Amino acid sequence: WLHRYIEYKPDINPVVHLHAFRATFENANTDVQVSGSTQVTEYYNYYLGKNPRLWASHVNGFERIAYYNIYININLNVYSDNGNLKYDLVVKKNADVSQIKILYEGVDELRITNKGIIVS
Repeated sequence: WLHRYIEYKPDINPVVHLHAFRATFENANTDVQVSGSTQVTEYYNYYLGKNPRLWASHVNGFERIAYYNIYININLNVYSDNGNLKYDLVVKKNADVSQIKILYEGVDELRITNKGIIVS
């Protein structure tokens, strides 16, 4: 996951502040159904290592990605909001929320507010 913001100063090159971190959904279902909604015009290229078999180019982008049953009766929706990566866990009736365990790596602080989890 990547948080970013750009500080624009006229007549000066923009300053980009980045903070990368990893969020791992522990003991999650590894055989989930994934669906993208509202395809965007942008595409992405991935070059992982030196092995061309691991590369992918012109990968479609979507406004929202849904992971169905990441845990039993719990879906994960991932989307962007004003350039920030966001996610919602959609919990169905009778789901066991104790299944949800998220390990954050590379963060300095986690705060839970009425607007959600704040990562810094």
